[in-house]
Amino acid sequence: MPTRTGRRGALLLQFLSRVFVLLLLLLPAIGLFRYFQLEAAAKVQANNDRQSVKNILAVALREPIWSLDYDQINSVVMALSHVESLVSVELTGIELTGLELASTVRRYSRDASGRLTHGLHDTGTREAVLSQLTFEVEREGQAISHATLSFTDEPYAQATRKALVELMLALVVTAVFLGLLLYYLVNAYVGKPIARLRKAVIGLSEGQGFEIAEDLPDNEIRQFAEGYLELYNQLRQHQSHLQTLVEQRTRDLNHSNQKLQEEITQRIAIEEDLVRARIHAEQASQAKSQFLAHISHELRTPLNGIIGYAQLLVAKPDLPEDLREYADSIHRCGDHLLRLINNILDLSKIEANQVERKDEALSLRLLVHDIRAIVSPRAQAKSLSLSFDIAEDVPDWVLLDGEKLRQVLVNLLGNAIKFTPAGAVSLKLERAEQGRVRFSVIDTGRGIPEADQARIFDAFQQSEQVNRSVGEGGTGLGLAISRKLVAQLGGELRLTSRVGEGSCFYFDLRLPETQQRSVPVARGQVRCLSPGQHAKILVVDDVFENRHVLSLQLERVGYATALAESGEDALRQLYGFEPDLVMMDIQMPGMDGIEASRRIHKLKPELPIIAFTASVFDRQLDQGTRAEFHGILFKPVVAEDAYALIAQTLGLSYQYGDEHAPGPVSDSLQGARRDFERLPEAMRTELRAWLADGNIAHIRDYGKKLEGESEFAALGVQLYKLGKGYQLEALGRLLE
Repeated sequence: MPTRTGRRGALLLQFLSRVFVLLLLLLPAIGLFRYFQLEAAAKVQANNDRQSVKNILAVALREPIWSLDYDQINSVVMALSHVESLVSVELTGIELTGLELASTVRRYSRDASGRLTHGLHDTGTREAVLSQLTFEVEREGQAISHATLSFTDEPYAQATRKALVELMLALVVTAVFLGLLLYYLVNAYVGKPIARLRKAVIGLSEGQGFEIAEDLPDNEIRQFAEGYLELYNQLRQHQSHLQTLVEQRTRDLNHSNQKLQEEITQRIAIEEDLVRARIHAEQASQAKSQFLAHISHELRTPLNGIIGYAQLLVAKPDLPEDLREYADSIHRCGDHLLRLINNILDLSKIEANQVERKDEALSLRLLVHDIRAIVSPRAQAKSLSLSFDIAEDVPDWVLLDGEKLRQVLVNLLGNAIKFTPAGAVSLKLERAEQGRVRFSVIDTGRGIPEADQARIFDAFQQSEQVNRSVGEGGTGLGLAISRKLVAQLGGELRLTSRVGEGSCFYFDLRLPETQQRSVPVARGQVRCLSPGQHAKILVVDDVFENRHVLSLQLERVGYATALAESGEDALRQLYGFEPDLVMMDIQMPGMDGIEASRRIHKLKPELPIIAFTASVFDRQLDQGTRAEFHGILFKPVVAEDAYALIAQTLGLSYQYGDEHAPGPVSDSLQGARRDFERLPEAMRTELRAWLADGNIAHIRDYGKKLEGESEFAALGVQLYKLGKGYQLEALGRLLE
């Protein structure tokens, strides 16, 4: 706390400093006020002096003017030369002409010596006349003379300036004195203490101690020093705390940086592993595609012989029934194995983006009719109600890849029939949002548990609970392929299902309508070439069974064939056999089918070539390569497909077996239909099951058995006849 003496000194310093500041502010105001005061006094004095001069002259000039005593007039006027403000005197009417005063002017002005004398003097220093006074000299009440006195304010102005200068000098002296006094007091009470405080602060910044001097005045500066010292001590404590905190945070940050660096290193390692995994996955995918292409070729090549020879055996009319049954079983097993291979290859082709969408004019109602013919037998075999409902506002002819849509719907309906032990299965086509068409396959089966609904669309995944309940299995590829095919068509296959109530698989497609029409021409089984038509075909394949079975199928309908086991052999037989068409295997050792075809075209540009291959992944079949061939068949080669492509290429026609021609059930079959309805329910169900499983040999054998029973002879004849011709659609209509 400051002492009483220190407090008094501080108050005195504050008082003097405030007085000094007040005087500094008042001095200009005082000087200005004094200036105006002196100026006003000078004006009053000037007016008084002028009036005095006027009064003096008015009295002193009366007698001389009356008597026209010019000497006395001169003396009176010159006697006023001491009045510095009087500049000139003008008198009029003091000249006598005859007996009257003339109106003349007598002027008095200052000469070079400053005296007022008669005449007009120009000394070059005459002050400006600022004011004039006039008076008249009267005689007997009549003005006889007029006097004009001219005055200047310069003498009074000089006196005012002089007084002002003296005042300012006095004020300056006073201000200097007060300033020196204030400087002394400020230096004693403020300057020196601040200098000592500054020195102490500088020493503190250089690491020296900070102590308050004993002689430091006990005032606000000492208080400031003590407060600064206290603040300094607090800052040092805070600095020490901050330093400790920074060190701790630095250690934590270093630890975090180390962990982050380790995480970055781990992430980089993970990313490198992911890159390697992706590369390995791509390599594995490529290897898988190559493996599938190879395994496709290796599997389809023997299947080509198995199914081909089985078809030839079944077609032989004189084949014993037991051998026909064996051949039929071989054919069914081969077809089943081919379907499994096709499913795996379809999925692989979709994953490898090797499936192209081919839109064409398609009738939805004709498509549904074909699908009905395919799936109806199996539904009838299980006594299921099968319905197809197409809304009226659904367009008929649209642009769409019909093969993909057919594959999806057949697969979904087949699954629905397979996993529905009793009840109904339906296919509905109706309008959906945004102009799309919704396809829905609905069944009343056991339903799919919610836990299985997400994974059944994955490859090789099935609902084990449903499979156990129906006692049937499968590859688990159908839904995976269907979902990918629907995605290629521009939709998404979805599912709603409740256990015990059934399932609904549905998808929406945008189907642009078209005015085009493309109706396939139905025909029966090829029996032989039309009369008068013939052709020679060179079959080129490195596998004996493949070229042999194909040549037998061609010779059966009337073609002449020659066989070549390599591309080089085919070139040698060109001029000896002179073929009308070449059927060329693409993959052969040595000169492959593509190179052989190019060389044949160089030798015989007009000779048509049809390619066939067992590899559906053959990457050499680009657009340029496809241009080398008039068509491509995939093994196992279906005889009917080969006949159709050859006839289209060479412009030929066939004769078809009437007994094998497809079509609706004729009137001759009505009796067989009535016989079928009289069969026991168990037997009807058994026949439908054989048809659904493709077991045509059992149907044919059962028909042969019924031929010997007069009660069901008509039915037996038709079952044997339709079974022998593999007329599945006609069998389906008969067994409805």
